[in-house]
Amino acid sequence: MKTLIVLFQLLPLLAWADVQTRISRIYEIGKLHDSPLFVQTTEIQTTGLGDFISNAKIENSSGKVVMTEKVVVQGGSLISQFVEQLQSMEAWELRVDGNKAIFKTYKITESGRRDEGGKTEIVKSFINGPLMENFITKHWGELIAGKTVSTAFSVLELERTVDFKFEKTTEDERLGKRVMVVKMKPSNFFISMLVDPMFLEFDIATKKMVYFKGRTPLKILKSGAWQPLDAEILY
Repeated sequence: MKTLIVLFQLLPLLAWADVQTRISRIYEIGKLHDSPLFVQTTEIQTTGLGDFISNAKIENSSGKVVMTEKVVVQGGSLISQFVEQLQSMEAWELRVDGNKAIFKTYKITESGRRDEGGKTEIVKSFINGPLMENFITKHWGELIAGKTVSTAFSVLELERTVDFKFEKTTEDERLGKRVMVVKMKPSNFFISMLVDPMFLEFDIATKKMVYFKGRTPLKILKSGAWQPLDAEILY
């Protein structure tokens, strides 16, 4: 079964500090007791209520930067997102202009970035990884009560948004914290048959994301070839 790559970057909206740094550790599935394969460091600068700039980098176990991301959010809405995947030498850009989501794809070369084209989509509203926690917080009561909520989610490598639905599967313990486990999967029945769901865990006391399991935009070298990485991430 295939898994949709969502380019999560998995850093929630942090609106209660002027500047905050957050560290995320990324493990191969089932290997949380090993050393992490990658470490993500994200700095969030809050510039106003619902306004922030997020700069993230992901390093491998040797300290080499393999991915970067910059996100600009104003009034709780995404303005722009730029991601460089330095393993595959690709880059993606998303700009929002009114009800237009403008996607661009680039190939990273020695001389710079080569434009590979793009698409424009008319959208009412959508979120991306850094806005995930904010979305869950808004719908916390519904999720806790067992209701399903939905939103469009930007998928940069597809140059479009995809509708996803979220539902609580259980409440559990994670590292001594009581968490709500949320399953995220495509709303479209046919896409959902081809795509593995992702699982997110949120600390019930703080509503912060503390865990993710699913496909990531990172890659791992196996048998001499780069393979997509399914991972567990601790925040």
